Amino acid sequence: MTRPGATYVIIQFIGIAVLLYSTVFHVLSWATIVQLTATVLAIWAGWELNKSRLSVFPELKDGAQLINTGPYRIIRHPMYAALILFFIPTVLSAKGLIVVLVFLGLLTTLIFKMKYEEKILKRNFAEYEKYAQKSFYLIPFVY
Repeated sequence: MTRPGATYVIIQFIGIAVLLYSTVFHVLSWATIVQLTATVLAIWAGWELNKSRLSVFPELKDGAQLINTGPYRIIRHPMYAALILFFIPTVLSAKGLIVVLVFLGLLTTLIFKMKYEEKILKRNFAEYEKYAQKSFYLIPFVY
């Protein structure tokens, strides 16, 4: 039987692959700026994630630590924020409904995955509630 976290990751990567296939990369446009910003955020969040012994899979490794540095100071899920931000130009320039539906599927999967991760983090880190009160879920100053 597959663990829920692994299922979320598989669905997430399938959605990312389809959206990347559908993405038209422009030379220096608003889309490029958005996608470069998203890429920088993802790399920065990945760097912090690696230092904490957490994983892209929503399960804790031995010795994992709660991250509250880098982009995690402001957003609890910066990797997901980066993914969503990266594909906004793709969705806005989509010629067909399939890209929009895949994006909505990816977004739904990420929301379920975030909720699942939040449960794990609350259960394993006593300080998580306090951290959650001081940070935004996904979008700074909005949500």
